[in-house]
Amino acid sequence: MRITIVCEDKWIVEVREKSKYISKNHLPLTIPASPSGELPVTHWICVSDFSLSGFKELIEIKKRTEIYTSSPKRVLRELNLKIIKL
Repeated sequence: MRITIVCEDKWIVEVREKSKYISKNHLPLTIPASPSGELPVTHWICVSDFSLSGFKELIEIKKRTEIYTSSPKRVLRELNLKIIKL
């Protein structure tokens, strides 16, 4: 299952740390985004494939992230975010 995860910048350190322990698929959340597509970064994005059991593990970080099964482009459009090209 392909998952798109979005995390606000203010929670990124905590979410990255927790993700190291909940899944073999470490979630680096390294794609920066903002409403304008310019700095400062307001959100971080990760797109990855997960098994059903791996998806269930993501509930551990759910309180600090939004998890979507729709395409990354659609998620960005719905959240009014653009990738920041550094």
